[in-house]
Amino acid sequence: MPFLSYAPTRRRVLASGGVAWYFPISSHRALVVSQDELTKHQLEVLVEGSRIATVKWAHKHQQPLFGFGKHDFDELKSDVV
Repeated sequence: MPFLSYAPTRRRVLASGGVAWYFPISSHRALVVSQDELTKHQLEVLVEGSRIATVKWAHKHQQPLFGFGKHDFDELKSDVV
């Protein structure tokens, strides 16, 4: 998908057994496709966890993330302390 950043899609298995996919668009925007209906809280937790994992993946593999800025990496460093 050309509108997505260069990062792997995140696949999450839900507590119900269903699966949700996270497609990062920018640092605080994502497309989420799920087999099950998600509550607002479940969606927020899924997006935030996937966002952190995406930034960590890019940092570890030295890959570009379009739509993500230096502040995303700075936030990650402050969270890891």
